[in-house]
Amino acid sequence: GRLRIIGQALEQDAGAAAELLRRLDVGGSSELRVALVEALPRTRGPWHEQALERMAAEQDATVRRMWVAIMARADPAVAVRGMALGLADNDAAVRTEAALVAGSLPAAAVRAGGFPMLLGDRLKDSAAEVRAGAARSLGILGFAEMFDQIGPLLSDADANVRLQALRALGR
Repeated sequence: GRLRIIGQALEQDAGAAAELLRRLDVGGSSELRVALVEALPRTRGPWHEQALERMAAEQDATVRRMWVAIMARADPAVAVRGMALGLADNDAAVRTEAALVAGSLPAAAVRAGGFPMLLGDRLKDSAAEVRAGAARSLGILGFAEMFDQIGPLLSDADANVRLQALRALGR
């Protein structure tokens, strides 16, 4: 299984987030850094703003993907900025995660951040899973103004992209 950091102290100690962030600064294996990042949202301490800086500096795509994944539990304004970083990533798995997580954010925060256009740009991504994720999230968020850009995906070469486009247009 995957390494996971658990325990009551993690959730009850106000200094746990700072300690996890300090450990991330020390480094370690990719597996350890993923576990440290994954544990952050379960703490009571502040981590949202620090996440963006660390996410941008992270070299390992697996760790960047986890940074994007935990943005679903961040302050919405910070999460939208994190999704923008994720959508611009050079790794398709990170872009896919960002496209999918975007659908779990409050629509008002996503709209305020100018994010519908960023997601719309990903409808033309070279990776099918990114196109599918972007279509899915645009549909979930109900951004009808983007549906004209989703329509062409109904004839995409990838079956999942076509399915997600159809679902988005049907919402």
